[in-house]
Amino acid sequence: MASLELLQEESCQASIQRIQRQHQKAAESFTAHPAVRNVRHRGVILAIEIDTGRPTSYFNTIRDVLYGFFLNKGILLRPLGNVIYVLPPYCITDAQLNLTYEVILEALNHIDKGDLA
Repeated sequence: MASLELLQEESCQASIQRIQRQHQKAAESFTAHPAVRNVRHRGVILAIEIDTGRPTSYFNTIRDVLYGFFLNKGILLRPLGNVIYVLPPYCITDAQLNLTYEVILEALNHIDKGDLA
C-alpha cells in the first residue's frame, strides 16, 4: 500500500511526466540515426532497436558488447539482444537521464562506424 501511495503522490506523477517528455525528445533524435532500426516509447519506457543486419533477437550478440560498453561508462542498462530498453527510476534527474542518452548515442556512433559490432 505504501508503494501505491507514493506512486499517487503529485511529485511522483510530475517525475513520470518529466521522464515521458525527455523520452519523447530522445526518441525523435535516435530515430534518424543510421544504426537504429526502430524506436518506440510508452510512458517511462524507451526502446531503441539496433540494426545489426540480422533479425531482432534476444540472443543477438550485440547485447554483450553494449552491456560492457554501458557499464564502462557508468550506466546500468541491460539490452535484450539488439534492443536497448531505458526504464529509469522515477527519482532520476534530468542530468542523469541526459547522460544516459549521451552514452547510448556514443554507442550508436561506434556501431555505425563498425567499432562495436
